[in-house]
Amino acid sequence: MSPGLELAGIGVRFGGLTALDDVSLTVPPGRIVGVIGPNGAGKTTVFNVICGFVAPHTGTLSLGGRPLRPKPHRLARAGIARTLQGVGLFAGLTLAENVMTGARARAGFVSSLLGAPWAARDERRLRTEALALLDSLDIARHADALPATLPYAIQKKAGLARALAARPRLLLLDEPAGGLGAEEIDELAALIRDLPSSAGTAVLLVEHHMDLVMSVCDEIVVLDFGRVVATGTPDRVRGEPAVAAAYLGTEAITPDGAALAPRDTRLAATGPADAAAGGATTRDATAGSATAGSATAGSATAGGTTAGDATTGGALVDGATADGAAAGGAAAGGRPPDPPPGGSGDGVVAIR
Repeated sequence: MSPGLELAGIGVRFGGLTALDDVSLTVPPGRIVGVIGPNGAGKTTVFNVICGFVAPHTGTLSLGGRPLRPKPHRLARAGIARTLQGVGLFAGLTLAENVMTGARARAGFVSSLLGAPWAARDERRLRTEALALLDSLDIARHADALPATLPYAIQKKAGLARALAARPRLLLLDEPAGGLGAEEIDELAALIRDLPSSAGTAVLLVEHHMDLVMSVCDEIVVLDFGRVVATGTPDRVRGEPAVAAAYLGTEAITPDGAALAPRDTRLAATGPADAAAGGATTRDATAGSATAGSATAGSATAGGTTAGDATTGGALVDGATADGAAAGGAAAGGRPPDPPPGGSGDGVVAIR
């Protein structure tokens, strides 16, 4: 079996910020590898490097044993397909037509455009393939519907079908569980688990839903501040002190490596004075992590778990839940908070 995706010593810098630092990972054919980490850890940057949107300053990429120098418009030819955090379907096309665009990425698009004699036959074949993919995801009955008329979960499935239509050697799943309910996530997990066995595809998954990651992945890579801090099977990664430190803060780790439940976590937006004093970003026994420009209490906030009180601009935010944080001007999804009344909005985030 030929090797799958290999990243070796990847480094990415944006000005003075190191987004990825000596990141290496391997995704063999027929395996599912998850990439997890707090907001700002570098997960999306890994995807953008693979897709050619970001050029690494150091390191090498290969797919199938050959050097990978992807260009965004040539991803399908390279054997790569990617789903998006959102849906990204074409609003004016039906679900079947959207899926057919994925198949056209590997088919004779030019001949279709020029009206070659075999174009009509290819069109019928592509539609048959699209309907089969939609049927495998149990949404074929919506094949001729426009995306806007359908529930979000069905649109997400259609996005997955479009990626699969390209018959990729490498499938990149970017937070596929986002916006889905518990039952829909269970269905998604079953679909993802079946992908490698049914198509021999290498799957790289970035996801914040830990139950999904732990249930479908053969191996997990943990990033923190752009570095790989742990790698291994789900059971091994679950017990790694470095993983608990990334999500809970170093002071939440006892000498024997056990993680303590954080208490009295306060999230405050601080201004330039604090930044000048070296308070750019701190993580002390926190429920999650804070990165510069991010006002989130990590997994505890995103999951709606109360983790003490959170404040922004001096105003108490509803028990550090995601909904409360959004209502109070803090961000549950890694977006910088709106400036408080009278504030400059150029502060940084500190967790105390």
